[in-house]
Amino acid sequence: MVAKSPVLSPDRAATDPSRSGPVLTETKDRQDRIDAARKALDEACKVDCDALARVDDLGPKANFSQAVPHFHRLRDMFVELQSHDITPLPSERLQLVIQACSHFQNLVQKVRTFDINQGAAVDATRNICNEVAAAYDGIAGQLLLSQTAVAAKRTDYERIEREAKGHNAELKVQREEMATFFADAKQEGEQALAAVKQQAAQAGVSTNAVIFNDEATAREKSSRSWLTATVVLTSLTALTTAAGLALAFNWTPAGPAEAIHFVVSKVLFLSVLTAATVWCARNYRAQKHNETLSRHRAHALMTFQAFVEGTAAANVKDAVLVQAAHAAFQGRPTGYEAMGDTTSQGVAPIVEAVAKAGGKAIAS
Repeated sequence: MVAKSPVLSPDRAATDPSRSGPVLTETKDRQDRIDAARKALDEACKVDCDALARVDDLGPKANFSQAVPHFHRLRDMFVELQSHDITPLPSERLQLVIQACSHFQNLVQKVRTFDINQGAAVDATRNICNEVAAAYDGIAGQLLLSQTAVAAKRTDYERIEREAKGHNAELKVQREEMATFFADAKQEGEQALAAVKQQAAQAGVSTNAVIFNDEATAREKSSRSWLTATVVLTSLTALTTAAGLALAFNWTPAGPAEAIHFVVSKVLFLSVLTAATVWCARNYRAQKHNETLSRHRAHALMTFQAFVEGTAAANVKDAVLVQAAHAAFQGRPTGYEAMGDTTSQGVAPIVEAVAKAGGKAIAS
């Protein structure tokens, strides 16, 4: 028995000098078969299916109009296979493609060469139409496996790669859009938070300024009342004193008892009037003093924001904050202390807390 030599691939056969003509002849035969299959497909795709009806030359009864849809369906299979690369198909499949094209061309030629003058033309055309309709199963059986093979190969390598690149590009765009969105949202959030903090600080300062301003207005109204009372009592005291002096020079008491009664009553009355006058005057002074303090605190708080926004140095802002806290919360004389008592009150605990918080910045 003679041993068969192994069959090499076309590439290896082309580069292996030890191999002789049969392998090269087989490779050439395969290429010839591929070319023949491509040529057969091209010719099948060029067929004008609508022209095969032959209604004009055969008449309305004996024509092939019923076969036209079947010709279209057969040609569509050839067009679909032609759109793919048939090179990977094995030789057996290439031969089946050639046979299917030949079968299709035989049917086309049979329709084109049909003669109306032959007997029983209507039956003959009907039989040919039935033959064309029945030819689909045979031709489809020869082509569908080839179509599936080349379509699967193209899908695996071209469609998947194209879709993967498209998804990758889409994901990249979405990632950049999300990164931009989150960056913008973060920046807007920080700006909104800073604006809220600034508005809260301004609202707090403005609220305290309004409180002190309202207190100053109330003290001003109260001081006017005390001023009126002081003026009235001072006038009454002056009139009483003048009347007493006039009566003392023009009246002569009948005895010591009457003189003592007169003097004591006038002294007591003048003492009460004098004490009331002094008391009203001191209340007026205290009210004006508190009005001035409240005005000062309100002005300090209203100008606080202007000083803070006027500088970028943190230590200056801390110093202004401490001074504003001193102006707002430090205890000061109320005006009701005893005369000559000028001892100032201690610093409030909240001022000490603010001073500790900003002490390092101020010290620097």
